[in-house]
Amino acid sequence: MEEKILELLKKNLELNKEIYKIVKGIRHYVFWQRVWGAIKLILILTPIIVGAIYLPKFFSELSERYSNLLNFSANPIESLINNSASNLDLNSIDLKSLSPELKSLIK
Repeated sequence: MEEKILELLKKNLELNKEIYKIVKGIRHYVFWQRVWGAIKLILILTPIIVGAIYLPKFFSELSERYSNLLNFSANPIESLINNSASNLDLNSIDLKSLSPELKSLIK
């Protein structure tokens, strides 16, 4: 009876060693899967975070530049009238420097 128990214990020990080798391989695989998962997560989240930080500033500067360039306001026609009236000084026009076509149009 003791011999049978010893034989079963030896067989159990061999099986445990084999299972340990398999589990060690699985642990190694799971470790590298976690590492690569973290790297992928970093590669995905980094551009999103950087974009969330810098893009609003970039777009606000861009829209400010274009709104100044295109002279946008609440009422574009009113803006044109106001800007042209404030910039128009008839006394500063030199009639001698005008082209002949423009002179003919004025007369």
